[in-house]
Amino acid sequence: RPGVDAAVAERVAELREQVRRHPCHRCPDREAHAREAERALWLERENQRTETKMSSRTNTIAQKFDRICQVLESFGYLSTGGVAVTDAGRTLARIYNELDLVTAECIRAGVFDHLSVPQLAAVLSTLVFQARRSDDGRRVSMPDADSEVAVQAVRRIWREVSVAERDARLDRAAEIDLGFARAAYGWADDQPLGPLLLRNGLTAGDFVRWVRQVIDFADQVGQAAGPGTLRSQARAVVAAMRRGVVAFVPEEDEDLVDELIIAPDAG
Repeated sequence: RPGVDAAVAERVAELREQVRRHPCHRCPDREAHAREAERALWLERENQRTETKMSSRTNTIAQKFDRICQVLESFGYLSTGGVAVTDAGRTLARIYNELDLVTAECIRAGVFDHLSVPQLAAVLSTLVFQARRSDDGRRVSMPDADSEVAVQAVRRIWREVSVAERDARLDRAAEIDLGFARAAYGWADDQPLGPLLLRNGLTAGDFVRWVRQVIDFADQVGQAAGPGTLRSQARAVVAAMRRGVVAFVPEEDEDLVDELIIAPDAG
């Protein structure tokens, strides 16, 4: 091109001559090979980007694990330095619930002790029940004074756990929900199904599903608590609530339960 430095033009001409003399220049598939080489370079760059992304995510998981260990260590479920699981940690390991740490702390604090079978069922339900959006805003309360005192203790422990999770930059645990407490209390108290559904505004299918959740959770609490009064009461909750439609209707047929005509005095 006009204005190009003579030395630069000479260097360009020299390089072009080298290209023409190169053995690959005479290859009949030269262009195809060039395209494949370009694709190989692109794949190499893409692979490097993917490895970088995976490394970042792995580091994120490791950071979250460290933060969880930090919370567990602060409550005494891991030894100092997080090198060993304590006896309290082995109790926690028997609980499979979104609020497992809150539940374990309640067991350690004796929150569930001295509750009757219906009261224990009501309090445990607050740790598993999750209201539908359409149920939000509905005024709910515990069935009696003793269960109200117990659930206030549960709330206090939930706040302590929530603050620890916040300080460790973890997602805070879901709040407890009292929406099924009265229904759980009534069913564990051997009250008939029809009036329970009417008073609590529940479908039969929803009722069966949540009762089974409470039963499963009570069994976990009994196992975690170890020998003693709480284990006996938790097992009594399981026995009291596993009756009627809860015991005999298969889970896959819960929709069928909603179609049943239940008499007001039906059990």
